[in-house]
Amino acid sequence: NRIPVDGSQKMDNDYMESIEPFDYRDLVPFSTAYLTGYLADRYDEDAETSAPRADKRVEHSVLAVLEESVKGYESVNLQDSAIVKEKSEVSYGMVPVWILTTRYKDQPYTFMMNGQTGKMVGSLPADGTKEFLYPAIVVLITLPLLYYLAKYIVV
Repeated sequence: NRIPVDGSQKMDNDYMESIEPFDYRDLVPFSTAYLTGYLADRYDEDAETSAPRADKRVEHSVLAVLEESVKGYESVNLQDSAIVKEKSEVSYGMVPVWILTTRYKDQPYTFMMNGQTGKMVGSLPADGTKEFLYPAIVVLITLPLLYYLAKYIVV
């Protein structure tokens, strides 16, 4: 029950799943008054379109729970599985998600935050030159130091 599936084509599904969980205990009937002053989109993927993603989430969750339940072995290999799901009622709901999209050097970068927990995900710009240079500098400084120390270590 209550397997959340993003119903918007605009929202990145991986981001939405990354900022979960949401607390559904205090759900209330929808009122447009909640959105006063805020921007919100209506879902554009119906339950039928979203069902395969929900099924996949159930499958991954069930298999993860089963795998964690096996104790006393170094590894577990699943050879076959059959997960039977009962059809259930679909409910549409809105959860508080804050989204910021900005551009840097003509590339879009999106950040999303769970409005209940404050959990954030996003993509950051990366400088390929610095990603190469910083480790190279560390290696160039560390190797001579290690060589110097190795010469004076008595075994």
